Amino acid sequence: MRLAVVIMVLSMTACLADRLLLWPQKARATPRAESRLLTRPDGVLEVIVARGDTSAEPEAFVLRFYGNAQLANDIGYEAAAHGDPRLEWWGVNYPGYGNSAGPTTLRRLATAARDAYAAIAKVARGRPIILVGNSMGTVAALHVAAHERVAGLILHNPPPLRELILLRHGWYNLWLVAAPVALQLPKALDSLANAAQVRAPALFLSSSRDAVVPPRFQHKVMRSYAGAWRVLELRGAGHNDALPDWARAAVADQIRAWSR
Repeated sequence: MRLAVVIMVLSMTACLADRLLLWPQKARATPRAESRLLTRPDGVLEVIVARGDTSAEPEAFVLRFYGNAQLANDIGYEAAAHGDPRLEWWGVNYPGYGNSAGPTTLRRLATAARDAYAAIAKVARGRPIILVGNSMGTVAALHVAAHERVAGLILHNPPPLRELILLRHGWYNLWLVAAPVALQLPKALDSLANAAQVRAPALFLSSSRDAVVPPRFQHKVMRSYAGAWRVLELRGAGHNDALPDWARAAVADQIRAWSR
């Protein structure tokens, strides 16, 4: 009887992790930036590329991973706000987002992140590559950094997905939904395991009033991180709140330092 219940729950929650954690968005315009389609074995991947100064070769590259309901299409504004003409910014639209081919799954997110890194590394030819991620984007960034060479990482409100699902959301469904969903998460996206493999320096940004990824879960990722790191606490900020000016300046300074 118990086995039958487990099988029923697993069948009902098949692929539920993909549907709960990834919210694909439709394609739209790319102001101040260029859309490029990377050819991959399982379909094209869209990256949005923005340059501060198109008249000269960039000295460093920023590979940007966004949250689960965001597109990379506004990265041109982000690059302009940063104000460093030496940088080239690449934003990744996950499979099923924007003009990237579906289906939208966590497993394909992991492979897409690595493919985006391979593409930017080919262009960079040894120049520094900095990873930037917020929320779900930090999961992709840590997966890449655990396997590839990067100059540094900016990680904003990083979730340890499995622990967040089990410890924060398991109790109210008696873990009948949370446990199968946690089991569906690809090992490649285990942020605690990945963080333990990363030696590049990191700057963490932690929103003190984050109701989506409470700080105690963000701190699990920080404590697992193997490389040198520091944290900026964003007091009073929620999960999706924009960075205050002082934090934007700190991020810009850190990226500038890693770009040399």
